[in-house]
Amino acid sequence: MITRVGEEDVFHDHLEQIQNRQSLCEICRGGTRENTVGLAVDILCLDQKNVLAVDKLGRLPLHYSALCGLDTVCQKILSHVQDQGQASSLILSLDAQGYTPFHYAVAENHVAVAKIFLDTLKVEGRLSGQPSFKIMSHMQSLLNIAIRGSAHEESPVYVAAEIGRDDYLKILLEIGKKTNIDDPQLPYGWSALTIACIKGHRKAAELLVQAGASQRIPDYRGWYAIEHVVLRGHFSLAELLKSWDKSQMTGNPVIMSLPPVHHAGSDLSVTSDHAIVNIGVLQNGKQVKGVELKNISSKDKILTGLSPPLDMSVSVGSTVSHLVHLPILSDMANEPFIFPIHNPNEAHLVFKFYRQGSSCGKGDLIGSAATLLRSEEDYFGPTRESLFRGHTIPILAKETSEILGTVTFTFLIAKQPMDLKTSPPIDNYFPERGTQLVGHRDVQLTRDFVPVIFHDFSLSESGTDVPIHDLTFEQVGILRMTRVLKAHYGSLCTQANSNFPENIHIGDMETVVQSAAQNTRQRSRSLTTTYIQEIHPVLERMRYTVDLKNKGFKPNTRGSFIQGPFTTLRELLVKLPDSINFNVEISMSLSVQYLFFQSCGLNLPEEEYPRLHEAIEAGLAPVALEINEFVDRILDQIFQNARGRKIILSSFTPEICILLAIKQKRYPVMFITNAGKLPASDLEMRACSLQAAVRCSKRWNLAGIVFASDILLLCPRLVGYVRQSGFVCGSYSSLNNVPENVRVQQAAGVQILMADRVGVVSTVLNESHMDPFVNVSTRLTRHM
Repeated sequence: MITRVGEEDVFHDHLEQIQNRQSLCEICRGGTRENTVGLAVDILCLDQKNVLAVDKLGRLPLHYSALCGLDTVCQKILSHVQDQGQASSLILSLDAQGYTPFHYAVAENHVAVAKIFLDTLKVEGRLSGQPSFKIMSHMQSLLNIAIRGSAHEESPVYVAAEIGRDDYLKILLEIGKKTNIDDPQLPYGWSALTIACIKGHRKAAELLVQAGASQRIPDYRGWYAIEHVVLRGHFSLAELLKSWDKSQMTGNPVIMSLPPVHHAGSDLSVTSDHAIVNIGVLQNGKQVKGVELKNISSKDKILTGLSPPLDMSVSVGSTVSHLVHLPILSDMANEPFIFPIHNPNEAHLVFKFYRQGSSCGKGDLIGSAATLLRSEEDYFGPTRESLFRGHTIPILAKETSEILGTVTFTFLIAKQPMDLKTSPPIDNYFPERGTQLVGHRDVQLTRDFVPVIFHDFSLSESGTDVPIHDLTFEQVGILRMTRVLKAHYGSLCTQANSNFPENIHIGDMETVVQSAAQNTRQRSRSLTTTYIQEIHPVLERMRYTVDLKNKGFKPNTRGSFIQGPFTTLRELLVKLPDSINFNVEISMSLSVQYLFFQSCGLNLPEEEYPRLHEAIEAGLAPVALEINEFVDRILDQIFQNARGRKIILSSFTPEICILLAIKQKRYPVMFITNAGKLPASDLEMRACSLQAAVRCSKRWNLAGIVFASDILLLCPRLVGYVRQSGFVCGSYSSLNNVPENVRVQQAAGVQILMADRVGVVSTVLNESHMDPFVNVSTRLTRHM
């Protein structure tokens, strides 16, 4: 018998035996390379008796070819008997154990062989006019093997949809398994379409929809397929499903219990900094493993799926360590390790690798990796940091310092809390009075840490793409003040040089501007009589800036947006009545700080929330203000000037929400996500879906979540899921300007509605009492 097919010398050694009618069963059973076996089969199949020879187990050569996955050999054997109409008989021939070649192909997951058998059976079925009873009697058992049933006895169609085997599913649907396509399966009552949606198998869901699977059958907990899709963030799959009658989808909140989570508060000491460490990256689309071993020596070699696996110990300095079993199979995005830092200047993160099951002593150590947590200060200084939070460091062997692989991680340093005074319950902010209308303006932080009101990332009016955070308050203000003065003393084009006052000290600029404003009739016209003359030089100067190139316009341009001298966050807090409540949004995306004003009503512009990849595409440096410095400055302004005003803090960025939850307890924190807006631009794992946002908010004990209204309009009952999970639920996007969309969300229970068309939305919500609630958002560069 040839035991290792593929070695040509072995083949020639046995050629004489083959020619002497050695059993073809042994040839097909013998090896793994089809070329050599194929030569033997061609010789032996010249005599049909060899093809039909049976060994002591009752197996034909075709049994062994199918068992070994030799699709070419199977094709050769069948071609020699197909003319006599014996192909189907061979495929369905039972051995001593009652199994056919088709059984073995399916059981061993040899799809190519199974397809050859199926095609052959279909051909013979067509020639005879109808499939034979023998063929059909074998199909159910074959497919049950192909998609092995679980303890709950799921149907073959269900299991094929669950594991995403489109090829099996297509076969099942083609042979008439459509009659029970919508049968609910234990234990949750999920149909085949539902499980395909849950797992995100687009092709499987498409096949089921084409086969007529119902989208309107709920599971045992009342969830519909599209709700599972939207909950888990499979938004491209949602396009396959029919839109719902929104009037029938409101009310009766969907309830699904969440697993218990460990809140952050109990982890943290109030007297030290903390390092929050995640293994792996926190961005979707990056094919990077948390731990990748590449060069383990033969003595300690670890093969995936084979023992002995490794344990990884994670620690910061001499603090307590956490043990992780490798490989990491679960989603750890919301399961970070938290370490106190007692000496920030010397804090270092250490990874040690041991044989799994050992005592993790020195003798069991295989390799280690380490890094200083404060190393970025050497590159960017104490007030700047990289937008990239992911780090990859080498694992060095214990004895030789040879590189064994890499470990990838992200970390966030949370400096000491600022204020732990307990806030009132967030329910006090949102009494049962219907939906609250919210709008916004924007604020940014200058290089000298002054929060100023400005809409965009860069000061394009200067003719450059310089970001606001790279300019001082005086530098940012001088251009705006100059334009106001020029507008007062004469047009930019004709009177700038002759009438503009000279030698004005920067300290006197504000006084002059206020005087100019007082001498001008307020709001006498939307545009000045010299508007075209004034705006043309500005637009010409901005022609080559990123904003104007990408959007075709520049927000804050006079005439397009009302414009005046900069005001500051402090001025808003001091000058606006305390009865106006604030939602201060602190988001990190290209250092842009956005300010919302409820009752003023300008919604979040979709194009004006650039992410890191957009910054790189625009040629902008991926560097931001240091995150703790930024958050601390904003909180300091709020603590000093808020007085008795009700304030909510919020952010698009998980790291900002984490810091807000750690640094203070006075004000509730809300997480904002743009999950559901296509094309997806935010690849953050903790914000990529409604489910991910809920889990992140649970982990850090946040008060609420604000979603892009797209997903809430697609599945209004998910508002109930969010609220039943213990969160305030809000929404934003341009869809909120449509009255019907406002009504749907109001009926579903949305508590915060951010919109542009304040008058229209107010009319729709006029039956609900709305307190004035200013939504102030401060935005910093998006960190990884």
